[in-house]
Amino acid sequence: MDWSTVIPVAVAVLAVAVGWMQNKRTLEQSRTQNEKALAHSRTLHDLGAVRSLFDAAALKLHAISYPVSALGFAPHEIDSSFDEAIGELAKAGSELDDLLVRLWIRLGSEHEIAVAFHEAEDAAFDVLRSAERAVRKDRREQRSGPLDQEDILELKAACSRFENHRVTFLKAAQRWAGARLSPPGD
Repeated sequence: MDWSTVIPVAVAVLAVAVGWMQNKRTLEQSRTQNEKALAHSRTLHDLGAVRSLFDAAALKLHAISYPVSALGFAPHEIDSSFDEAIGELAKAGSELDDLLVRLWIRLGSEHEIAVAFHEAEDAAFDVLRSAERAVRKDRREQRSGPLDQEDILELKAACSRFENHRVTFLKAAQRWAGARLSPPGD
């Protein structure tokens, strides 16, 4: 065995082994960086989707606050505006359910935002049920004029619960996904 040929071969094998190890380390670092970049990208995408969902839920609660207010502050006679407000609330029911399911999928049913929205949705349905009960009672008794005082109090209480839960949802959504902007000059 001639050392003059063995040493160069050994150096070449060692160089290949060191190069392979360096490439392996570089690939692992690159893979780790790519995984972090993908995770960050997913987080940003999820945040955008959740913010969009929060906006849709807040806008729907705001939209139904109009018929709720109309029922809560009406002169409490069954007229076309009363029936119209009931119709708007009934129509919004499936949209509220859809938004709740989307919140449950994104956040889970126990998340503060999902719970707050569910409570607002339930309160809106309480308003609807109270108004429908008052209408059925009024028509069953074939009365004209204002609703019974008991029906008025029940309806006002349901409207107040809805507004409280709507505001609770809005505050929670803002805490979780509101813009984090610095004032000008900071």
